[in-house]
Amino acid sequence: MTNIFLVLSTFVSLMGFSFGIFSIIKGKFRPQRMTRFLLLLISALFVSTLLASKDGNSIYFASIMLIGTLIMFLLSLKKGIGGRSKTDMLVLCMVIGSLIVWYTTKSALLGLLMSLLTDFLAFGPTILKAWLMPETED
Repeated sequence: MTNIFLVLSTFVSLMGFSFGIFSIIKGKFRPQRMTRFLLLLISALFVSTLLASKDGNSIYFASIMLIGTLIMFLLSLKKGIGGRSKTDMLVLCMVIGSLIVWYTTKSALLGLLMSLLTDFLAFGPTILKAWLMPETED
């Protein structure tokens, strides 16, 4: 049953990234570069902790997220908007904190939990941008 949910979540993730990528290419969605960079770091941390914990099931979902996030970040370099906010800097500090926790405790599980919390909080700038500048969202 768990594998079915992983396959479904991977498919939904692929669809979400596909819509986002095509929307960026069409010029309907202008992602913030710094936020996309932070999400890329978080995705890389997430994949790394899953590899370290030898989680063979979730790695496929996380890898799809990493690839999709990488493509969206690269597109944001040309078609996105710049700037950074205090929230972005807080999320960057949390990414660094996640790495420090993982490194000092040698616990992939703690690193994974920190990266999940950071990922959840990283969408704050995205939600704020969508609220303040809805014309940049599709």
